[in-house]
Amino acid sequence: PAPVRGGQRSHERAQGRTREQLYEDARRQGIEGRSKMNKQELAKAVGR
Repeated sequence: PAPVRGGQRSHERAQGRTREQLYEDARRQGIEGRSKMNKQELAKAVGR
């Protein structure tokens, strides 16, 4: 079968989590300013 694509996993930092997953973690934690953060900033803010 063909490899699955579409951003399910990112092989960058934050343990392979997508920006959307990190954003959801930030939302659950009540982190303010999350909508303006990039993936790296979100990862740092949620502690991953």
